[in-house]
Amino acid sequence: MNINYLAKLSFLGLFVLSSSLYSQVTIGSHLPAVSGALLEIKEKNIESGNLATSTRGFMMPRVALSSLKDLYPMLSGTEGDYSTLKITHVGLMVYNTNSCGPVPMGLNVWDGSQWQHLGQEQLSPDVEIYIDQDGNSFKARRFGSAGVWMTENLAAKNYASGMGGGAIPLHTSGVDNDLVAYAYPNGTPGNWGAVPLNWSTNQGLIYSWFAAAKGNPSIAIDQQVIGSTVEKFEVEMTGPLGVAPNKYVQGVCPDGWHLPSDREWNQLEQEIYNSAASYSASSTPNFIPTSWVADWGGESTRTVYMNVYRGSSSTSGHGTAMKSICPPVGSSTETNGTSNSSAKGGFNALLLGGAHGASLLNFGTRGYFWTSSSGSQNATTYVSVYRGVSPTSVSVIRGNTNRAYMWAVRCKKNAY
Repeated sequence: MNINYLAKLSFLGLFVLSSSLYSQVTIGSHLPAVSGALLEIKEKNIESGNLATSTRGFMMPRVALSSLKDLYPMLSGTEGDYSTLKITHVGLMVYNTNSCGPVPMGLNVWDGSQWQHLGQEQLSPDVEIYIDQDGNSFKARRFGSAGVWMTENLAAKNYASGMGGGAIPLHTSGVDNDLVAYAYPNGTPGNWGAVPLNWSTNQGLIYSWFAAAKGNPSIAIDQQVIGSTVEKFEVEMTGPLGVAPNKYVQGVCPDGWHLPSDREWNQLEQEIYNSAASYSASSTPNFIPTSWVADWGGESTRTVYMNVYRGSSSTSGHGTAMKSICPPVGSSTETNGTSNSSAKGGFNALLLGGAHGASLLNFGTRGYFWTSSSGSQNATTYVSVYRGVSPTSVSVIRGNTNRAYMWAVRCKKNAY
């Protein structure tokens, strides 16, 4: 017993002595670390001007990060000293493997309040980065002749200077047809200003129609365009701004951008339908029919091509090609989407649902987007046109609804 005790004591003494003698560590060899490093990973020393000291690299821990501003999954967030732990973990570095989360894939370092991506996010050559009026960055690309569109949702809480500036009111659960308000998708009814735990700017905000289409005072059905080159019964809104034929409604969009009309959404859908492989893992030859049908863009009567899904009758369609492959964080519902990511040039429609009054709607199961177009053929007043996608449909719904509903916004770059 005494011998065993003495052996343990001797080992402990040697460990303490070695720790004091060698405060620097080398991994990969028995060579001493360079004088300025606490830790060096090398297999050999520098020789004859050859700076390489190893033939192999260092693999960072691979972690599926799920939150931009939290240390998940390392911690749960329920720790009593979580706020302190967020500070003491400054400098933590991991390789993020989660392609569906708010943190870019690749090396990221924790700065005490959020993850910072090291280097630049890898973008498709077709994708460009722009800045909105609140300083948020967003991605956009050209969709053929349909023009340049945002591939992420707008997240602005203020109007651009070209619209006079000013804050957009926070939602207070109102349901008036002339409601002007914004909210967070999957927010907290009764506490709409609270930022959802898993929210990120690429999810954007949701807006009532009058908030989204500021500058369009129309409440009547006065915008139908018959005999256009796209459709004969679509609803156009040329707007008060710009010069014909490029007049538009800027609304909540940044200066130089506008809220696209029903016609412009038809043009976007047509482009993605006819060239699906350019924007997704879907292929147009697998659609039935194999090209866009002009009549899908309008309705000869109120019951045709309005408030219905239009598109392919096969198991794949342009709705599939427009939907993100990733469910929003917090939802486990598969999207059945094939869109390329925003960084890779896909439309990447997120299924964030919306809100109406004090209720949240369809988070994880629907994605809705406002157009600038008011009313519709044979429709009543106080409705506006939107687009929507669903996990259960390969197509895209073209609908009109009460303006107090709160949907996402995708802006289109002005054509000059």
